[in-house]
Amino acid sequence: GPYGGYVSQDKTDSKIRDLAALTGESITVAVRTAIEQRLRRESARRRAGVASRLLGLSLAVGGKKRFAESAEQAIGYDENGLSR
Repeated sequence: GPYGGYVSQDKTDSKIRDLAALTGESITVAVRTAIEQRLRRESARRRAGVASRLLGLSLAVGGKKRFAESAEQAIGYDENGLSR
């Protein structure tokens, strides 16, 4: 098919074609746009989760609480500064 073997399910193919027809875009543009939108949503969701965990770390009473995770762990990096 036009997806280079990445999509093999008839149901998925049908949904892709429906999306392209609804938007008036080519299949490639419709798929690329959908993927870009989902990447933005998921990135924002991850950033929101990180912000929430960091806020929790910063709001510890008197700064004396022991944390289950470090700030690096909360933002998704290991002890070497590499993304997990």
